Amino acid sequence: MSERLLDTLNLYFDEFRLGDRFITASRVVTDADVREFAELTGDFNPLHIDDKFASSTRFGQRVVHGMLTLSITGGLRFPLNGDRLICLYGIDGIRMTQPVAVGETLRLEGEVTNLSPRDAGGVVTFAERVLNGQNEPAAVFERSALYRRSPS
Repeated sequence: MSERLLDTLNLYFDEFRLGDRFITASRVVTDADVREFAELTGDFNPLHIDDKFASSTRFGQRVVHGMLTLSITGGLRFPLNGDRLICLYGIDGIRMTQPVAVGETLRLEGEVTNLSPRDAGGVVTFAERVLNGQNEPAAVFERSALYRRSPS
């Protein structure tokens, strides 16, 4: 089991090891992000866009769309990717474990939990956690991605 902390995910399938970990930079989720996501998706649930309504809910304030939180993980991970990543293979077991407030800082941590060879490449599965500014998991899931094999 590896204890490597990777500074890139631009590896060939054969270079990953079980237990490899990564941590992304952080990002603040802004009011503009939430409003643009609502416009893009048509999800105008007042819990996300109406301060007055949201203040009367169990959350006491507006919360970020769960799917926006998950979408942001792609942007957090993007600087670590490169040309060895072929495509997303799947996302499983998504759990939203903590509400994300507008203005919250998020980052992503992941660990390689499975390696499955596939033809000229292989599927790397990561257990991933979206962490809020208090280092608490806001979402957890398994993400699988198809990677190229080393040309040698």
